[in-house]
Amino acid sequence: MNTKQEKPEPAEAATLAKARAMTETHLTLSSKHDYQLESGQLIQAEEARRAAFATARAVRDMLLAMSDCLAPIVAGLTNRSIGHEPITAIVRRSATS
Repeated sequence: MNTKQEKPEPAEAATLAKARAMTETHLTLSSKHDYQLESGQLIQAEEARRAAFATARAVRDMLLAMSDCLAPIVAGLTNRSIGHEPITAIVRRSATS
C-alpha cells in the first residue's frame, strides 16, 4: 500500500474491498449466530450431547424395568395371546412416560 495519502493501486483497492466484504460477511454471520443462540434456535453441541445421553439413559432404564413388570404376567402363560394385552399396556405406559 502507498505510504502517502493517495488512492490505493487498483489491485490494492480490490484486495481492500474484498477484505472489507469478508469482514462484513463475518460480522453478519456472527450476529445471526448470536441471535439464533439467544432465541433458542441453536444450542451448544455439548448441551445437545448431554440431553441426548440423558434421554437414552432414561429409555434404557425404562426398558430394563419392564422385565420386572412383565415377568409375573408371562410366568405361567401357555397361550401367547393372553399376555399380549397387559404387555402392550406396560410398553405403552413406558413409552409415554
